[in-house]
Amino acid sequence: MRGKPTFPEATRHIGMPRLLAVLTMACALLPFGAGTVSAGPVQLPGAPDAAVEQPPRIIYPAIRSRPLSPAKPALSPQEKARRKQLFSRAKAGDTEAMRALARAYEEGSLGLKKSHARAASWLRRAAQAGDAEAAYRLARMLLKGGEGVKRAPKIAAALFKAAAERGHVPSMHWLGYMLEFGIGVPRDLKAARAWYEKAAEKGHTPAHVALGLMALTGRGGERDFEAALDHFSKAAEKGDGWAMNNLGAMFEMGWGVPKDREKAIIYYELAKERKNPAGLRNLVRLGAVQMTPPTPENGHNATGTDEKGAAPDASTVDTAGEAATEAGVPATTKKEPRRRVSPGKRFNFRPGRAMVNTP
Repeated sequence: MRGKPTFPEATRHIGMPRLLAVLTMACALLPFGAGTVSAGPVQLPGAPDAAVEQPPRIIYPAIRSRPLSPAKPALSPQEKARRKQLFSRAKAGDTEAMRALARAYEEGSLGLKKSHARAASWLRRAAQAGDAEAAYRLARMLLKGGEGVKRAPKIAAALFKAAAERGHVPSMHWLGYMLEFGIGVPRDLKAARAWYEKAAEKGHTPAHVALGLMALTGRGGERDFEAALDHFSKAAEKGDGWAMNNLGAMFEMGWGVPKDREKAIIYYELAKERKNPAGLRNLVRLGAVQMTPPTPENGHNATGTDEKGAAPDASTVDTAGEAATEAGVPATTKKEPRRRVSPGKRFNFRPGRAMVNTP
């Protein structure tokens, strides 16, 4: 008995083209018979009535490697034209345009990113072209240092000297300052005094103050009270608070002038009005001002006046201990630690005497 035909034998009777057509139809009908996974509720095994919803899909935002930078303000057409003109003039060798670009980089204006290094680069180019103002500004940057600019006192002193020799008055004063205190150059008091005198002859107020102090203390030359009084008076006439404070010290101590405490207090008051810290300290030392901070507890508001708006009278002001006692606050005797101040900011003429300061 003949058995069932095998698959090759069956296909021999059907024919290859017809077999391919059958297989194609079977593949097309296969998805309709396959099971599909529902996106609806999921049935828990063993609990036909309990169903849970699928958790919603969470889309996490992309993590940025850098924080968003604030949007730059839009430049006006005039500012864009100004920036383009400055770059064009600076590349052509205009030192004034170089200084203007350096200022823009320092301030971050004209749409330029703030950069002290690029500002110093433009100032260096202008100084190399012989611009004294650019040399002075670059020297100030190198003396202070900052972001992208390394502190270089020696180069700053050389730049001050180059600008001073070209007649730049502020550079004369700064060169004298560096020579007086030996910053970037060997200390030379006589040379410092000479440069102060050159700047003072041009009417430079800080030079008058520095020269008056050297004459008062006899640094770099003979001690001359009359010359000190003259220099301090000229600077005080222009509204310099340091000069007013030093005049007050001269009248308080009788240095070249008759002692006059009332006149000294007047000069200290004028110095204090010009935000001079030495004038305020001298007034406190003489007991001529309120020594405790103005608060509602001790009878004064935040502006240092009474409830009616009148300033406190110096003759009736309480001392620090009395004011604290009346306010119910125990007076403290603990001294605050003294801050270290550079010699260019303060110079004590005599211990325990009036404080004479330099700018």
